[in-house]
Amino acid sequence: MTDAEDDEFDLSDAENYFDEAAQYAFHGVSSSPLLQLPPELLTLIVEHFIDTCHTSSGQPTIVRSLKVLRAVHPYIARLRLVQSKLFHNLRLKPDPDQLRDLERSAKGFDNISSFVRRVVFDHVHVRRCALPPERARDSVQAIQNVLGRRVNTAVEKGRVLAVWTRILSKLPKVCIFRLSESRKTTWELINCGPGAQTLLTLALESLSQAKCHIRELSVHYRAEDEFVWTKVHQWENVDVEKLQKLNLDLEIRHLHGRKWDYRRTFGLESTAVANTLLYGSMNELRYLMLSGQVLSILFSPATKSVPSLPKLQTLILDTGRIDASCLGAWLSELPSLTRLLLDSIAVGNESNLTDWRPFFDAIREHANDGLQLWLCHISVLTAASPETQTSFRHIVPYKDFEKSLHTDPIWREITVMIKRYVSHAGDWFLREHWDPANYALSDEDEDDDGEEHEEDGDEYVEPEEDGFNLSDGEEGEDEDDIAGSRPFQQIAPDPAEFIARFAYVPPAGAMRAQLEDGMDF
Repeated sequence: MTDAEDDEFDLSDAENYFDEAAQYAFHGVSSSPLLQLPPELLTLIVEHFIDTCHTSSGQPTIVRSLKVLRAVHPYIARLRLVQSKLFHNLRLKPDPDQLRDLERSAKGFDNISSFVRRVVFDHVHVRRCALPPERARDSVQAIQNVLGRRVNTAVEKGRVLAVWTRILSKLPKVCIFRLSESRKTTWELINCGPGAQTLLTLALESLSQAKCHIRELSVHYRAEDEFVWTKVHQWENVDVEKLQKLNLDLEIRHLHGRKWDYRRTFGLESTAVANTLLYGSMNELRYLMLSGQVLSILFSPATKSVPSLPKLQTLILDTGRIDASCLGAWLSELPSLTRLLLDSIAVGNESNLTDWRPFFDAIREHANDGLQLWLCHISVLTAASPETQTSFRHIVPYKDFEKSLHTDPIWREITVMIKRYVSHAGDWFLREHWDPANYALSDEDEDDDGEEHEEDGDEYVEPEEDGFNLSDGEEGEDEDDIAGSRPFQQIAPDPAEFIARFAYVPPAGAMRAQLEDGMDF
């Protein structure tokens, strides 16, 4: 079993629960005093065992431990905690062998269907064997020819759709669905089909026919061509009225080097998919994450309107170029928004600081005074530096924040200005020339060890091994600018969300300023 499948429920993990269910009948008194404990106490022991086994990766280690633990004794295997953890995730693949097991084990599947909460649709993969390059190529070709032909035959005859629809109709408690390719790289796994568009069509059609109540939907889709909407009409048939969490990441294979019309068509098609899901779930959606090419079209003057989401609480935009005015106008239609994260985002044609002004105006005037703002690795151009990137966390109103990891004094002043502006603690100002000479540190600003300190604005923060150390921060504050707000406070960052990533490079040159008018979704 691959690592990609280890944290997912695969049908082979439950094979003993099907045909050999009779052997799990427990009679008499066990010779082990541990197994004579009440189920409640035994559940606590198993739960402690699970907690001590998991690592930073979490779920894979837990599932691997449960697979071993359930083989100790039938009494432990029948514990509700073990079954709910082990059978939480179901991975459906158009594998003829899995389809055969599902068809033969319909009765046994009913015994564990109540524990399944999450369904993942995936391709059929086979682990690549360790062979010399010449023999490995022959082996890969042979496996793809044999198994790929079986997969395509099952799809063409409608067997995959029929089995998936029947299985999904027997999972009343499933509300989380994920459509994505394997997390393993292609050189580790051999993809035996079907194609990306075929898998997406089968998954959407089975969800529609089974009338699944979708509450969480995650789509990580690498398209084979630009027509992700025109050729996949099943998007409109999926019921997303109760959808509360949406993660949409649409990409296209080999996008670099393609013509502008090709990329633009893919952006328009992706926007049509996004708008269909957003309009269908606009009354219940609470979490939204958008990534990729869809951002450049969705938040552009060419798009007439973006649906209002009155209950949306968390918005994440990742990797793209947007129009700050369009995004700012849309933020005013999100009254319940409490968390906003922009990661690897550029604005306008040149991503100047003035191009960001409409976005910061929208944050400043937002209806929710408790809005939390994360700007991670945004791209900003200044006169002193061709490109300045930063990562900082800010909470409105102006109180606790994490300082920028960028040590450039020019950008440090820009960062403080932005934080004060969006918090109603200061005004927007830009110098005509951000001359680095004006920010040169004098000899008095360095201590005996040669460490640099800031004279005013932020406190000096000296990093330690276990986090950050905060000075008193009472001197050097401008009371007029802060307008009665709390002094600067440094909080220990969460490594998972406060790490400056400087690997992103914005697209070379300016993107086309205008798209064709009249595009209305």
